[in-house]
Amino acid sequence: MRMLREEDLVEIGQTGKTYGREGALKLRVEEFYLPYLLQTRFAFVKLDGGFVPYAIEWVELTEPPRLKLAIFNSPEEALRLVARPLALLRKDVPLTALPSAGLRYGFLKDFELHGKREGTIGLIAEVRKYPRQEMAVLLRGKDREELLIPLHEQLIVEIDKPNRKVLMDLPEGLVGELTVDG
Repeated sequence: MRMLREEDLVEIGQTGKTYGREGALKLRVEEFYLPYLLQTRFAFVKLDGGFVPYAIEWVELTEPPRLKLAIFNSPEEALRLVARPLALLRKDVPLTALPSAGLRYGFLKDFELHGKREGTIGLIAEVRKYPRQEMAVLLRGKDREELLIPLHEQLIVEIDKPNRKVLMDLPEGLVGELTVDG
């Protein structure tokens, strides 16, 4: 089993204060993530620089939403999770649900990516934020393998919004031997 990386998670909001005698937590979560929070078995809370998985006992869609994690049974036990980033597994949140808000190049989702030398590379399925830059995610081949392309202003030659195309001057070898068909 491979280690979980931050790229495997989608940050959906933050934990708030504890609520009630059971150690539940109030949440500050974007509304469109709530259905995915209801459907998943685990939530990830950032502690000591990394995200820790916790089994979900229940979720209440109140205002604000509340989350009870199975391991905590009192407000005192849950106190260390107050005001922490909250995430779900990326695989539990469909690509189409991920927001582009706050991303400089988020609008490029569903654009066709072309390389000056490579020609058509593929369709941008998602734009992800990484620590140093945003990346275009292309799903390639029958196995839907991810190909990450850095979105940097020095690499972008032209953005054709009406035709939903982006032309890039990519470093040689970045795309490799992959073809449009995978």
